[in-house]
Amino acid sequence: MEYISRMISKSFCKLGYIEANQIEDLRYGLEVVISNAITLLSILGFGIVIHRFTETMIFFSIFIVSRSLRDRYHAKTFMSCFIMTFGTYLLALVLSYVIAAEVQMYWGIYLVLLNCLIVYYTNVLGNDDPKKHSDKFDYFFYVLNCVLLLTSILAPSQLTVFSSVVTLVIASTSYFNVEMINENV
Repeated sequence: MEYISRMISKSFCKLGYIEANQIEDLRYGLEVVISNAITLLSILGFGIVIHRFTETMIFFSIFIVSRSLRDRYHAKTFMSCFIMTFGTYLLALVLSYVIAAEVQMYWGIYLVLLNCLIVYYTNVLGNDDPKKHSDKFDYFFYVLNCVLLLTSILAPSQLTVFSSVVTLVIASTSYFNVEMINENV
């Protein structure tokens, strides 16, 4: 990924679009854009191939909104990030189909309560530094969990379990990111 981004950046410099001192900035930007595009297209393509477009759009909605509201765990390499993101999607898909219909309501309620607990603990741990705390993130998460709790009780389904698992993984990575920041301070 870095090699391709660097080659494109150097080509832009040779063509006169950027100056030599801008190569690294462009390389980094291209690397982020290309890696995000590969992840997005891989998950979208997989979702379409297995006929799970609705779940895929739910995943992207939760993932993108929560990612934009709070700085979460960042993997050290593109491949680790890809594996974690795709793994979250697959885990949510598998669990939503493995959990029997009779217990989906209970699982949904359990996951929502676990999500709320993790978000609460994340705020308790990161409360000493305002940069680690995001009211928008908390509001989004609590509203999302209230919706998931109501749907878990009123209309339990695979989509409810899927959404709850995605939310749980995102809340968990926020928690672990705050833990790692606190250990490094």
